[in-house]
Amino acid sequence: MRSLFAHILVILVLLMPAATLAGYKPAPLGTQQTPADPNSEEFQSIKIEEKLGQKLSINELIFNDENGVEQSLSSYFREDGKPVVMVMMYHACPSLCSLLLNGVTEAMRKIEWNLGDQYRLLAVSINPKETPQLALEKKANYIKEYGRLGASTENGWHFLTGTEPMIKKLTGELGFGYRYLPETEEYAHSAGFFVLTPDGEISRLFYGVQFEPQDLKLSLMEASRGALGSIADKVLLFCYRYDPSSKGYSLQAMRLVQAGGALTFLVFGIYLAVFWTRQWRGSRSARKNI
Repeated sequence: MRSLFAHILVILVLLMPAATLAGYKPAPLGTQQTPADPNSEEFQSIKIEEKLGQKLSINELIFNDENGVEQSLSSYFREDGKPVVMVMMYHACPSLCSLLLNGVTEAMRKIEWNLGDQYRLLAVSINPKETPQLALEKKANYIKEYGRLGASTENGWHFLTGTEPMIKKLTGELGFGYRYLPETEEYAHSAGFFVLTPDGEISRLFYGVQFEPQDLKLSLMEASRGALGSIADKVLLFCYRYDPSSKGYSLQAMRLVQAGGALTFLVFGIYLAVFWTRQWRGSRSARKNI
């Protein structure tokens, strides 16, 4: 109980201001705390530093999958156009990590694309003491919660564990800050997930524990570099733009006008083509009858 209470205090004092500053409303916790000083050493050690556009050294990062098989991250980034969602957490986390995974799972359930078919997901532990067995148990729970076929395949959802050097290398490249709390044997860290391109480049970053399904879908489309989405989806992506201040996608009025103008021009062009074709056929038929 003391351990859980200490963890909740760390989250309230250190983590929730980061989510608020990022433009997300944290889940109501029934109390308010004085925000932590963003310039303090404690705050700086657990914040997420945005490194959009940076490419992970996926060939050098080695982790164990939930079956205990050692894999380089490159095995999850392939030339099939599938982007990768990456969640940094730890499997024995008593509260925040479950909220984060629940939020990601809920967003995935609300989009029509299937995990494993259109994209992959990696949940990577920041605790070097955690075992593949624990990761396997965590995976079983969330595969059941997600409830769709394909998530448990090699192209679907993987829960990874690794050594401290590999964890530090990966979190450093991602810009993901965390801190071990020896008094509670737990970790203080921020909440959010990364969206990466099929070759391991950081494309988008989302903060918080609750996410808009449309933001997830649009970010996957961007990260796939044109491999995902129908024509209608691509028109939708054109009308929406990622807003760094809110860490989400917002409708752009100018782009909406441009898309509407293009559609009007296309419809009018088709109408003229049909009209002129009928006129030409009518004129040709009249000449034959003379």
